[in-house]
Amino acid sequence: MSETPFFGSPFFKSIFFKSTFFRSPFFRSIFFKYVAIGILPLAVLLFQPAVNFAVLTFGVRVLLETRPVDPRDFLRGDYVILDYVIADIPDHFFPKENFQNENFQNGNFSGENTRTVYVTLALNDAGIASVSGVSFSRPQTGIYIEGRRSRWGGIDYGLGAYYVPEGTGGDIEDAIQDAKVLADVRILRGRGVIKNLEILQ
Repeated sequence: MSETPFFGSPFFKSIFFKSTFFRSPFFRSIFFKYVAIGILPLAVLLFQPAVNFAVLTFGVRVLLETRPVDPRDFLRGDYVILDYVIADIPDHFFPKENFQNENFQNGNFSGENTRTVYVTLALNDAGIASVSGVSFSRPQTGIYIEGRRSRWGGIDYGLGAYYVPEGTGGDIEDAIQDAKVLADVRILRGRGVIKNLEILQ
């Protein structure tokens, strides 16, 4: 005859479920307090990887052309620093009423929503993206990527660094300086995540 597990025994049930202490508001408040303390940091820690996983899994694939960067800043540890052709957008793509806003042109972003932009992308037959429009509100259709107008000009898409395996940075550095690297990016609801770098032959 098998023994009844302790946690399933009548003795344990009588202590845990019938005890007024375990059913008291005091126990519940302490229990949920420490559960929250334990879970919240874990949730914060896992939130960003979970979002990136969703973008990489369900996002639309686009290829972004990179452009040469200062070689002194190219390698930082195990990461390469990237710059993109679509970072510089001609003025005529911006809505006139917003682009003529003094805050926007002078880099003073403390006013209205003049810093966050949504850049609509058009893909050629090879899947390489180019700018087809800019909006200060989230588009309802099409492929778009969210960026922020930096104080130094251009648009920052949050894709400026990418991890590379040890020993491969030199090859990628040479390719970027020759403008022969495409960033394979997945985009979901405006958020972009780099999946890979493709070196053109």
